[in-house]
Amino acid sequence: MELSIGINIKALRKEKDLTQEQLAEIFGVSFQAVSKWERGEGYPDITMLPTIANYFGVSLDDLVGMERLRSDDLREDYLQRYTKCSNEGDMEACVTLLREALECFPNDDEFLGSLAAHLDNYGETEEECRRNLEESIAISERLIATSKDPDTVQLVSANICVALLRAGRREEAVKRAKRLPDLFSCMEMNLPALLEGEERAAECGNTMAVLGWAVWNTVRSMCWCEQYTWEEKLALLQTAVAFYDLIFDQGDFGSAHYNAATAYWFMAELCADNGAPERALPFLQKMAYHAGELARLPEGYRHVSLAVRGLASTLLGVYTGSEHLARGGYAARIHDDLCEEERYDPLRESPEFQAVLASLMA
Repeated sequence: MELSIGINIKALRKEKDLTQEQLAEIFGVSFQAVSKWERGEGYPDITMLPTIANYFGVSLDDLVGMERLRSDDLREDYLQRYTKCSNEGDMEACVTLLREALECFPNDDEFLGSLAAHLDNYGETEEECRRNLEESIAISERLIATSKDPDTVQLVSANICVALLRAGRREEAVKRAKRLPDLFSCMEMNLPALLEGEERAAECGNTMAVLGWAVWNTVRSMCWCEQYTWEEKLALLQTAVAFYDLIFDQGDFGSAHYNAATAYWFMAELCADNGAPERALPFLQKMAYHAGELARLPEGYRHVSLAVRGLASTLLGVYTGSEHLARGGYAARIHDDLCEEERYDPLRESPEFQAVLASLMA
């Protein structure tokens, strides 16, 4: 708990147009003591607080900064409750909590950005999704215009492009995307060269992991292009996984198990939808392996492969509720899809397919 006594004493002293030496003389202490109070390096003796408050004509609560402390505690409580709901994948609870938090902290960048992210593509009906999407865009535009945090502005500026596209505002989305920094201007491409020793090695590892995600994200976009045949899309997805295999050469995919599982899932769908269900089985087996490894990923996991050695595994590129997925929710989601989708009917009775289903629920 950080008290605001020093900040408040400095402000009150300046209101009375006093020097530190003059204030020290009034309270019978050295000017060095007053200087330490104002720098936050120490506090007045507790027995002096009533005297100081009385001299400045303020309450003890105002002198100590209790209102700010209560506000900080309340914000932290909202943040912890929101984080818990997000980790559990409870979107409805997240949105409700964020709206409640913003009633108390209407200009909080973190709460506003999180609400914008949750509202994008959220709702039980098409109309509700549309309204939420428009609200998400409005919040994002407000943050871009008013936030003083460059990291917030950069993140929201990227996220709003996809939201605008979903809202049917493609031209605006493209225009905004073209204003984003290019790959060669980003931190990951520039920071490693400025560091030395262990710091440089660690940042290089982070860049390698980010590049893996960038390749995966680009391939995923390519797979939505009509210019590629389904077999070419299959080859592209295999390229993305092969890139991950190069980075995580010890099999320590960490959170990248999510993207690998998704890639193999997509490969299986391509085969099943194009008259080659027998070719889907090996991809389903690899998908189940990666989904299972994701579910068993321990907290604080660090990579051992040379390119990313020592790097903490984060759920980069995974949507909100990712910790919930890492605890098995993603495997359960895949299991339900395999059970319900007609595309897998030709495989349904095979022992291999049943083994995939069993491994997803293990």
